[in-house]
Amino acid sequence: MTLERSHGPFKRALAQALTDADSDNWVFHMFPVQCAINNRPVRSRNDLSPYTMYYSRPNRSSYSSIFGQAYKEATSEYGLRLAKMFLKKLKALDPRRVLSQNEVRFLIRQGDVLFDNVATRDEAYNSQRIREACHSMLQVLDFEVPDIEQFDRESDLDISPDDGTDSEAVEGL
Repeated sequence: MTLERSHGPFKRALAQALTDADSDNWVFHMFPVQCAINNRPVRSRNDLSPYTMYYSRPNRSSYSSIFGQAYKEATSEYGLRLAKMFLKKLKALDPRRVLSQNEVRFLIRQGDVLFDNVATRDEAYNSQRIREACHSMLQVLDFEVPDIEQFDRESDLDISPDDGTDSEAVEGL
C-alpha cells in the first residue's frame, strides 16, 4: 500500500475513534489509532502487519496484554506511556510487585491528565514530563528511586508493546 493510499484507512479509523469518543481532538486519538493500524494484517501483503514487515517478526504483545482492560480507558498516548514506564521501573525495583487493574487505570488517568495540561498550553510532546510524573509516583509509593537526573539517564521511553514489559506485573491477566 502506498503512503497516499494508506491515508484513507487511517483517516477513517481516526474519524471512527473520534466518533466513539465523542471528541473532535484528533491529537488525543492519533497514536492509539496508528498503533492499531500497524498491528493489523494487510491482505495485499500476504496477511502481514506493517509491524511484522518492519521487524521481520510478529508483534508478540499489545497494550491489552500488558495493561488488561485498563488500556481502553486511555484517552492519550501519555497515559499509556506513563503506565508503561512505571511498570518497567517497578519491574526493576520490585519484580514481585503486582499492580491491580485499578492502579493501572490510575496511572493511565494521570498520564492523560498530564497530556490535557500540556495540550492546553499548546506544548510539543515532552517526554521529560512523563519521566517526572513516573519518578513522583514511585516516590509516593515509597520506592527508593535515584534523583531525577539519574532517573532520566536510566529511563527508556520506548513504549512499543514488545519490549519485555511483563504482563504478569498487572493483576488479573
